[in-house]
Amino acid sequence: MVDTSPSHNYAQNIVQLFNQLIDMRYSESDLGLIRSAYNTAVLLFANMMRPCGRTFLNHLVSTASILAAHKAPVPLVMAGLLHAAYTHSALCTDSCDGQKNCRALLRQRVGEYTEQLVAAYANFRADNAALLHFDRNEPNLDDVEYSILWLFMANELDERLDNGILFCSKRNDDIARWLPLLGRVARKAGVDGLATELRAAYENSEANSIPEILKSSRRRSFVVDRQIGSPEQ
Repeated sequence: MVDTSPSHNYAQNIVQLFNQLIDMRYSESDLGLIRSAYNTAVLLFANMMRPCGRTFLNHLVSTASILAAHKAPVPLVMAGLLHAAYTHSALCTDSCDGQKNCRALLRQRVGEYTEQLVAAYANFRADNAALLHFDRNEPNLDDVEYSILWLFMANELDERLDNGILFCSKRNDDIARWLPLLGRVARKAGVDGLATELRAAYENSEANSIPEILKSSRRRSFVVDRQIGSPEQ
């Protein structure tokens, strides 16, 4: 059964995130930028769900909250709210024109650098080739590559908060081979705590299970079917 003892204070909705940022003394201009990023996320993800049953917006807010808590720069916190735009939002992935329009929208709303981070994360694949690249080049990573790994850590940690990954059919152990590299990168970036939390969340999810009745067969996010009488997911 699930051990829910590992606790966290990360925001799970936008009001909690704004209160977190206010407590962290974010400036009004920075709060405005993050509000713009969130409003854009609402346009892109309002009817989407994660495979575990959470709303996609909940996942994005929590990812941004993790980044903010670990003192990520404001553009990276904004990217946390939009990191899946080019991989999961139907508005951005349905066609080449849709992606071009989406990229133009993000540049207009959140600026070129944040959009660049979102685009770079969309091109990132957590496979063996990427692991080899980052491992070999770890001493010489540039700011964008560091940002990709920050986003990756925050995304993967959010997947495992409250053992959320156990409630779908995604594999928890996919992150295991990345943990040594992420630990080194986190130490260099001064965010050891983020890598430590990710390892603890991974180990906790490995050690626990949930009743099968609560486990979704889904591995990927999905759009809510609003038709009355549609089958239960």
